Amino acid sequence: MNQSLLLTSIAGIRIAWQSDWTEDMDHLGHAFRYHVIDQEVDHEPCHHVSFSAVFEPPYNLSAYTPVIEGPLIKSDIVSLYALPDGRDILQVKDEIWIEHNRGMRTTRVLLRCLHDNGKVVRPRITDVVVILLHTLMSMYHRYVVHAAAIGIEGKAYVFLGESGHGKSTLSSDMVAMGAEYMGDDLIFLYTENGRVMAGSLLFDTKLIPSPDADHKERVDMISRYNGKPLLWLPVAAFHYISRTDSIESKLIAQDAIDCMAQLLRASNNIRLQYDPDIWQDVCTEAASKIPYYILRYGARTSISPSFFSHVK
Repeated sequence: MNQSLLLTSIAGIRIAWQSDWTEDMDHLGHAFRYHVIDQEVDHEPCHHVSFSAVFEPPYNLSAYTPVIEGPLIKSDIVSLYALPDGRDILQVKDEIWIEHNRGMRTTRVLLRCLHDNGKVVRPRITDVVVILLHTLMSMYHRYVVHAAAIGIEGKAYVFLGESGHGKSTLSSDMVAMGAEYMGDDLIFLYTENGRVMAGSLLFDTKLIPSPDADHKERVDMISRYNGKPLLWLPVAAFHYISRTDSIESKLIAQDAIDCMAQLLRASNNIRLQYDPDIWQDVCTEAASKIPYYILRYGARTSISPSFFSHVK
């Protein structure tokens, strides 16, 4: 049993994490180590997330029709139920339930455990944290985008693109040359005080260790390059990465409508997120204010942080 709290700040939102399982807290503490904040520094309200074990399904949802049902996140089968009392329940496969109470600023995660030869088998919370963040952060109008981001001179440069197009490679190369790491897979976009902001998710990056390797390894980019954790920055530019056989890399300016379309496409599982109309407003504001480019990504040696210096 572990009743301690882990207090974090993610894209400006304070989240307190708690679990009845020590291993969960160890995992959360490691994953969110660059988001941890001092509990004595700020006494503003925070969202509370708790993880608990159950041995039987905790809800009888047969009387309700799912608002959404299908393989939405990493092929997991997700069903979303909106209950009359204001609770929203996400069921992931048949072993994880995420109960959001937006009015109470709480989230309960119930993990169905099994007995196996005298041992308790418990779902890993790694399977649920990313799904949870999709919905939880959107309560506060921070929207998940499949993208990487780096910080250069106080501005965020966001890299969009399909998996395998080089977002992690490019961002890690830039960090090695002096840029600041903000995330290589997921970031949060939102507006604040008239500015379009990028919120970091400072998990380890996943990189192929060598050209002949058939797997990715997790790398702590901040520790490796003595960086500083950046939790958010105003966005300077969006770039859609497209690989090219050319040695040289090239930026091609695009229209606002193209930026809007790409941001909507890059938004992860928007059907699971709260207030999708506000997400569309964020996309509209971002497209109207922020430059958008196609980045023809050639040889890795053709790009350094100064490559982006024309964007102010």
